[in-house]
Amino acid sequence: MGSLLPADFARNREAIAYLAIGAALSAAYFVVPASPNMQHVIYEAVGVSAVAAIWRGNLRHRSGPAWTAMLIGIALWVGGDSFWNAYRWITGNEAPFPSGADVFYLLAYLPLLLAIALLVRGGRPRVSDLVDASIVGLAAGLVVWFAAIAPSAAAHHSSALTGAITVIYPTMDYLLLLGVVQLAFVGGLRNTALRWATAAFATVLVTDIIYARMRVDASFTATSYVNIGYFAFYVLLGAAALSPAVREPIESAKSPYGRLTLGRMALLTGALLATPATLGFDASRSPRDVRALALIGALIAVLVLTRMALLFVERDELDVARREAQQALKQIAYHDGLTQLANRRSLYEAIAEAIAAGGGGTALLFVDLDGFKAVNDEHGHVAGDAVLAEVAGRLRRAVRGEDLVARHGGDEFVVLLRALPPDQAGELAVQAADRVGAALADPIDTPMAQFSITASIGIALHPRDGTSPDQLIRVADDRMYQSKRSARAA
Repeated sequence: MGSLLPADFARNREAIAYLAIGAALSAAYFVVPASPNMQHVIYEAVGVSAVAAIWRGNLRHRSGPAWTAMLIGIALWVGGDSFWNAYRWITGNEAPFPSGADVFYLLAYLPLLLAIALLVRGGRPRVSDLVDASIVGLAAGLVVWFAAIAPSAAAHHSSALTGAITVIYPTMDYLLLLGVVQLAFVGGLRNTALRWATAAFATVLVTDIIYARMRVDASFTATSYVNIGYFAFYVLLGAAALSPAVREPIESAKSPYGRLTLGRMALLTGALLATPATLGFDASRSPRDVRALALIGALIAVLVLTRMALLFVERDELDVARREAQQALKQIAYHDGLTQLANRRSLYEAIAEAIAAGGGGTALLFVDLDGFKAVNDEHGHVAGDAVLAEVAGRLRRAVRGEDLVARHGGDEFVVLLRALPPDQAGELAVQAADRVGAALADPIDTPMAQFSITASIGIALHPRDGTSPDQLIRVADDRMYQSKRSARAA
């Protein structure tokens, strides 16, 4: 789960300060055993401080509906504490079980469950996350059932209501457990605030199981050290609300693939072993318990098979994503971002391949736009980019499909004419240059203005003018400048 204390102390200083204050109050509770009333005041103070911390965190960080529900749930929980403490102060006796306090406690589960559901939904869980969490949750449910629910159901109770409430508590805890496991599996443990919140709920779940067993054994007292778990619940949730990390979406820290880590494999393996281990520890279980264990074991097995199937699906998705990423990188590496033409790297490789292939003539047209600098200077780069994009399209339409049009840089373009008949290469290159010049002769309309663009074109032939990409481009570039000077002189 990682450290409960964040690495960035400065960023979380208010949350850490609250943790320290809450820990001090919790320790003080056990330092004053001779004054039960003072203990109840301290207990109440810890709970109220958690409500205040969550309220302040919600106002400061605008934490959203999940933390609003969390605030309502903790306020109800503290309301149960207040009822219990008030009953003792007024009557001098412990509150009976069940009492009005239990109404508050049971109602508190509803907004708390809603809060966790909203956080899980915000994490945009994949199906595999939900399956993993369900497997672990079912296995953990074995512990909750046999440690708390079953003994509570089997114990003698003074009334049906008492028995029902005794069973409802661990049942609601189990629902919380399922939610917390889901939250952990969708990436919540990578978020500082949600790490603290998950630790808070994990602590209170364990504490409630211990409390339920103590209720059955009639060994619970107000000064029991089990209260440490409830203090931790309050303080950790308050600190979580105060952390700026509550504003961070879970999915921002979540990798879409590769979730079947060693940690998950260990959890899933433990889940598979939970059913036989539960049977092995106590061979004298009733037929009803054995049937329940068999059903849970079957559900876990089905979910594990489902998870394996999803693993193959995710692997296929990863392969597709990898191919798409490679294609995107290739597009970036070999194409110009503005015009989507081949870039200089792609051009040089294509020329080298054409030369190496042989069997036909190869020619280059070096195209430079005349007066393009004035477009940028007078109308801005947006207009210039629009002109370049239109020029690229016209160049592609002016040549054959097997020819390559590339942006050499700035307002310079190169057309690679491939597989020309060797004895007609020069003539065909001149014809292609004429088509390019004609294609650029028409005015170019842009949202900013209309532009008339001309071009100077230089031609180089292989092997007459060079036997390498550098030589051919240099010759074509020189001839383009000769053409430009000739046009100016005329």
